[in-house]
Amino acid sequence: MIGLKKLVGLGALSTALALCLIFTADQMASGPTFCLFKLTTGLNCPGCGMTRALSALLHGDIERAVILHPLVVVVFPILVALWISLVVEVVGRRPLLSGVPASVLNRFSTALVALFIAVWVFRTVNTLSLNGLGCFDHSIIHRLAQIVTSG
Repeated sequence: MIGLKKLVGLGALSTALALCLIFTADQMASGPTFCLFKLTTGLNCPGCGMTRALSALLHGDIERAVILHPLVVVVFPILVALWISLVVEVVGRRPLLSGVPASVLNRFSTALVALFIAVWVFRTVNTLSLNGLGCFDHSIIHRLAQIVTSG
């Protein structure tokens, strides 16, 4: 029997991908943020821009997707593979990734987290703004400069 967690995971992933297909990156950017990190600190989180990047990619705008979050080229194939794996498991009732050792998945996950942190650090300390998309305009250096010059 398929576990409830996997069914919920498939439903959530399918919904997220569908929303990225329905709404453009511009429509998503104009809406409210639900990111607890951003709401709490005022800073962009390590994944900031990924949802908009996925939307841009699904709408065929590869350049903008990479500008919004450069790791979209890594995350998108992972999400597609995860979605296919879950569908195969739900429909065929056999795990697709059961042969992959846990140590390999752990190393891969660790490397992905390290990549996200590296990109986040770069984007946080960088004061440039790419094409006015607002990816870098909330960096720590930029915010400190605003505090120093305003008071």
